[in-house]
Formats: sequence, structure tokens, C-alpha cells
Amino acid sequence: MSLSYGISIILILTATCYFSLGLLINSIVKRTYMRRLCLFAFSALALRNLFYALMVISCCYEYARFYWSLGFFIVFAFFPCWLLFLIYLTSKITLKKLILIIIHYIITAWIVIICINSNVVQIVESFYGYKNHYNISPIFIICLINVALYIIMMTVLLVNWLHTVELKRVKKMALLMILMTSVFLPAMILIDFSQAFFFNLSNPPIGSILLVIVVIQLYRIMKTYRAFDITIENVSQDMYASLTIPVLILNNENKIIFVNNFSNNYLLGIIKERNIADVISFDKKKPEKSFFNESFENVSATIYTRDGIKNCNMHLTVVKDDFGDDLHKIVIISDTTELIDARKGMEDRLKLLIDNIPIPITIWSQDIKLIGCNQEAMKQIEVDNKDDFLSAYSKCMPEYQKNGIKTSEYITQEIKKTLEIGYNYVNWTHLTRDGDLIDMDLTLVRVEISDNKYEVLCYVKWL
Repeated sequence: MSLSYGISIILILTATCYFSLGLLINSIVKRTYMRRLCLFAFSALALRNLFYALMVISCCYEYARFYWSLGFFIVFAFFPCWLLFLIYLTSKITLKKLILIIIHYIITAWIVIICINSNVVQIVESFYGYKNHYNISPIFIICLINVALYIIMMTVLLVNWLHTVELKRVKKMALLMILMTSVFLPAMILIDFSQAFFFNLSNPPIGSILLVIVVIQLYRIMKTYRAFDITIENVSQDMYASLTIPVLILNNENKIIFVNNFSNNYLLGIIKERNIADVISFDKKKPEKSFFNESFENVSATIYTRDGIKNCNMHLTVVKDDFGDDLHKIVIISDTTELIDARKGMEDRLKLLIDNIPIPITIWSQDIKLIGCNQEAMKQIEVDNKDDFLSAYSKCMPEYQKNGIKTSEYITQEIKKTLEIGYNYVNWTHLTRDGDLIDMDLTLVRVEISDNKYEVLCYVKWL
């Protein structure tokens, strides 16, 4: 009698462990549909162990058979919940998949009910309490085949899950869980069912105790990677679907795994499942895939849309887990084509205006290089085009200015000063073709050409 109570206590403790782990998994960070499936599956195992614990210490045959019937029926509720859980891990649950699982479960329920009401099982009393002994019969063989089908489907889904996992840490933990499942689940089936078929033996129904190790491993994964069950696609759909700018979600291999509604209408062709480097170009060049490994903002890019080639600003945010591994990447694209066209038009008008001002003007870049001039400046040094002006200008500068500073150093110093303060006056000495020195005043003005890009206009006044 003491042994039967010991077995019963072990089964009750195991039931408590299953239910507790199910509650913990369901309560970590976010209670999702998948976590509830975990809770339902582990609750089924918990109830199965609880009813079998009551069977072992029952006071009579009738109670023992009643508790076995409840436990036997409930254990088959574990399989569909676990299948739905694995489907949710590896792909989206569709109505078709759900209907197939329901039909399969209804067939399974009928098989279980027939088993309960037939002579498939005998409840016998032994020195360690009541136990169930399965008789070899066609309905029992059908029941075993049905269990084997569940195991095959679960194995396929687990392997598929291993292929879809992206983070190396999660992949290792998932592989360990799959190995545990492949060892302990068949062992549970052998202990609780198959011994009767192969060896005509029976044991107390303690096989499900082995699955506790698998459940603990799953809890470790879900606790360590709290958001791994929240699929990027369904979260992104909730967050970005209605935005009127293109939003792309990348995996850690830079493949596009989600595009919002606006992206589908805006971008050219089907881009989902393609690498982002094949969709967007920078300066008419295909970027390296490593370019998208780190977050960046306001990077100019070119994309192909239904309305033609567009210029855009791209923002990329890399979302990492607590261990520094990439979870996913968010790409937000803002169309700057109209802004660039308007700015180009403004630049063209400004150049036209500068070109027709009757004052010599030279244009200097941010890195202190002479890059342009107007018509009046060309007249002053008697050249016909801007290229000749750029090559001849250096010959019009004496080696030193009147203040004793080298001309090259002086112009660099004053342009840098202009870039800092925005406006500057300079006394300058010019060298004519005849070798004469002429004094002039220069007015330097900083002009913003684009975001954080400046040029300096130099207005010349001859004295």
C-alpha cells in the first residue's frame, strides 16, 4: 500500500509541475494564443497524471476504471493542442489546417471512446496499486497507429521549426528540445502503451513523467527569448499595415519578410522573400549585404516603383535581443524625389542668377576646392569657359598675400572661417597676367546646398 501511495504522490507532483510550467509559460511578458495552447496541452498532461494517481490508490475496481477512463480520454486532448502549438511556431494557422486537426481529433475521440467501452484494457490490482493492462486487439492497434501518426506529424513540425529558427542560440536550444522529445516521447509511449503489444507486460502509468524534462527545456527557451512566439509578420501587420509610407521588415539575413500595404502598392514587383540589397541601390550601385548589418538614418537610395525610379531617404533600425543577436530589422522609406527635383530646380535658378550678376563670383566647395564661377569672373581673367577658368585661376594668385601668409593657406583659413560663422570679409591681392598685383575685397557667404552640405560664394570687388 505504501508503494501505491508513493507512485500516486510522484504522479501528483508531476501533474503539479506540468500545470505550473504551463502557467509560467502563459504569463511570461505577453499572453498570446500560442502560450495558451501550451497551457492547454500541459494542463491535459497534468489532469492525465492526476487521474492516474487517483486510479493507483482507488479503493475499488469501479473507481479505478473510472479514473483511468478520464485520464485516457484527456491524454488525447494533449496531441491536438501540441500540434496547433507547433504549427503556430512554424507557420500561420489557417482555417484549413484547423479544420483538419479538428476532424482528426473527432476521429481520435471516437477511437478512444470505443477503447474505453471495450475490453481493450483491464484494470488489475497489484502490490503497487491498481494498474491498467492493454489487451492486443484491432481497436488497440488502431489506437497505436493513431498515436504514431501524431508523433510523425509532431516530428515533422519540430524539424520544420528547427529550419525556421534564425538565432543561433535559439537553434541550439530548439535542437536540444527536439532530441529530448525524440527520446522521451517514444519512451513514454513504450512504457504506457506499447509494452502490452510487444512484450505482453504492463507497468504503472508513469511514462508521462519523462516529458517533464522536455517541458522544462521549452520553458527555458520561452523565458530566455520572451518574444520568440510573437511572429514578426503578425506584429508588423498590426503596427505598420495602415501607414502611408513604405515599411519593410527584414530577417537577420536581410531578406524581406514583411511589406505593409503601402509598399505593395508603391514598390515595383513582388519584393517579399527577396534580399533588400537586390531591391535598393545606392549611387546606381548594388550595396553589399553587410551594409544593412547596423542601424542608420537618412541614407539616400534609389528604388524602383510602379511610377518609375524614385529617390528616397532610408532609415534602418536593427532590433536586437538581450544577447546582442539580431531579431529583425525595420526599414522605413521616405520618398524624396519631389524634394530633390524642387531643390535641383532651385539650384538651376540660383546658378542662372549667379551667372548673370555683373560682379565676379567664384564658388568653393566644403573641402576648399574651387568648383565654379560666373560669366563676369571669366571676363576678368579673359577665358572663354569655366574649365579654362578653373585651370587658370591658380596662376592668378601670388605665392604670398600682403599679410605675409601663403596664399593657399590664407584662402583655406578664410573659407573655413566662413563655413563656421556664415559670413566673412577678406582683403585680397590678385595677380594679373601681366604680373601686376591688384588689391580687392572679397565677401564670402556660406550657402546650404542640401542637408549638412555647404558651399561658399566669393563676391569680388576690385579696388
